[in-house]
Amino acid sequence: MLTVDDFGQIRIAHRDGMTIRAIARAFHHSRRKVREALASPESQPYTRTKDPPAPKLGPFKPIIDEILKSDEQAPVKQRHTAAQIFRRLHAEYGYNSSYRQECGVGDMIARTFGPAGGDAFKMRFHALHRSPLRW
Repeated sequence: MLTVDDFGQIRIAHRDGMTIRAIARAFHHSRRKVREALASPESQPYTRTKDPPAPKLGPFKPIIDEILKSDEQAPVKQRHTAAQIFRRLHAEYGYNSSYRQECGVGDMIARTFGPAGGDAFKMRFHALHRSPLRW
């Protein structure tokens, strides 16, 4: 995969008179990639053509979507976390998987609705307040 810096180096080298073959050799890319870099006006970001397969979690996606839809009207403190959704799938719908798959639930939620909370849930500590106890 070519980075933005690679695109710039390839274009500069070609502008300075290097052949496509010499550029490919110098920057360790195929000639096809060098031609693509010269032909495109700017670097293209990587986009997934389809979602990754989820053989165990896939059948439960409509249920997760339904839970999240109902959470949109609920107050913020009453919304489900990924762990709660995992426990609910396991208890109510017979989701048989390891606890590691909980991360799969969180990933599916993040792909659907974006990262929850953004900076709101990042914990920040002041240097003087490292401990929850104050002496």
